[in-house]
Amino acid sequence: MIATVKPEKKTLTYSSIQCFRTCPKKYQNRYLEGLVPKEKDDCLYFGTVIHHALETWYGLYGQAYDLRCGEVLRILDEQCKDRETDTNVLKIFLQASAMMRAYMEHYRYEQLDIQEVEMKFTGTIRNPDTGAESRTFDMAGKVDLVTNYRDKLYIVEHKTRSSMPDNEEEFLDELWADTQIHLYANYLRQNGLPVVGVIYNILCKPTIKQKFGETEEEFNIRYAELAAKNKNGKSTAKRQLPESDAEYAERLDQWYSEKSRFFRVDLLLSQDRLAMVEREVWSITKQYLEQNRRNEFFCNTDSCFNWGRPCDYFPYCKSGYSKEMKEQLFGITEDVHPEFLEWSAND
Repeated sequence: MIATVKPEKKTLTYSSIQCFRTCPKKYQNRYLEGLVPKEKDDCLYFGTVIHHALETWYGLYGQAYDLRCGEVLRILDEQCKDRETDTNVLKIFLQASAMMRAYMEHYRYEQLDIQEVEMKFTGTIRNPDTGAESRTFDMAGKVDLVTNYRDKLYIVEHKTRSSMPDNEEEFLDELWADTQIHLYANYLRQNGLPVVGVIYNILCKPTIKQKFGETEEEFNIRYAELAAKNKNGKSTAKRQLPESDAEYAERLDQWYSEKSRFFRVDLLLSQDRLAMVEREVWSITKQYLEQNRRNEFFCNTDSCFNWGRPCDYFPYCKSGYSKEMKEQLFGITEDVHPEFLEWSAND
């Protein structure tokens, strides 16, 4: 008798599901072909830098404050080692350093009953109607923190935002729509952790930019305009010089001295919302199997300019998937789910 070998299942994560929901063709480019843009997205890079800093901070929970601070700043230094030659990395370093210095001081004396830090999980995807297990996919993920809060288990999710919400009700509506945290909760429960809610740990990104001064030509134009308004035809205006890195860092520290730059919101998870996410995941697996069977991963052109900028794969799709454009813009990775890689300073 010939033994049958079950094919290895594919791993789904929140990131890959979100990618497929946004655009199946983008999913194919990223997760099936392994195409990764050669140029870093500054917003994503900033979020990654802060995430590793927070992982370090909470990974040393219970250690001396100075030790924790020193290690966090060392990690920031290592992650942004290209700042001497890359002005974008320098900007991220200055902003991330100011954010973390202020964050560590703000929460210096907090008392959290931390159960897990950067907890990885796996789980089974099932048909919500029959309980049948998916033969193609498993789920995997990683949560920032699990803490005991009010004698119940809560997920702590770190979020960076450009601004505070206008009101709490509006923010709670945003949280209800957060698929990621409900998906995580479903699978943590499957792994025996009865989480009941989420604590959103919000860190506001700085809105102030470094001043680059004005050119001689720009100054002359401004001087002439100001002088024309005076009877004597002169002005006391002086040329605006570029702001040094030290001056910008000082302004960032002042900006972060406002306590409202950090806040937390806790939310009990809705069973109806959890069930909705479970059904959505199952539906997405069915859509994937159908498109994969037909080898037709559709391009959702409505998402080409989400967030006010073109998708990383837009030039490639627009070119008709030209080989030259592919080689110019992308590298190939075998690390399909980079969120599970252990970070090192040499990455």
